[in-house]
Amino acid sequence: MQNSENQNDFKLLNTEQLAARLGVSPKHVQRLRIRHQIPWIKLGRTVRFDPLTVESAIRSNLTVRAVKKPAAKPTSRPKEVGD
Repeated sequence: MQNSENQNDFKLLNTEQLAARLGVSPKHVQRLRIRHQIPWIKLGRTVRFDPLTVESAIRSNLTVRAVKKPAAKPTSRPKEVGD
């Protein structure tokens, strides 16, 4: 019966709820949806989001960028031509 319990926990979020959950603005959530960067469901005129599939999509799009080390400063003054 655990399957029916999981179905009762299923809740779709609107744009404002998802934005609050992600810590971003509702406008940003709309941009992500328009760019197809997060999955969404259209129910009639309303747009809803499944938090589990959104989380999965975000995790699959994670990238790790290497941090560039600053260039080493020259330790001695280069010789000028003609010296």
